[in-house]
Amino acid sequence: MPGSFPLSYLRSFLIRLAYGSLDPATAVSSLCLLGIATGVGVHRARLLPWTAIVLFTRRSREVFSGPNGYRVAGALAGAAADLRNDGRRPVFPSSAS
Repeated sequence: MPGSFPLSYLRSFLIRLAYGSLDPATAVSSLCLLGIATGVGVHRARLLPWTAIVLFTRRSREVFSGPNGYRVAGALAGAAADLRNDGRRPVFPSSAS
């Protein structure tokens, strides 16, 4: 029964693409990537093609997200340790006594 659904595949695809582009996480991430690419392009224009390849390919985002995730987790753990110690750094006993 062609024509029984009110939207064609193309219109349905474009609506989903628009809603996905307007998602807050997608918008913030896109602005972040655009800002990084703009900064690199202004500072060293000859690195802009390499930056575009690195930032806008899925595999490179996966590679860079791993270390960044560990960095964020370490910062959160450090902040939690500071809160437990009333803002004072923990004192570790030295091994040379």
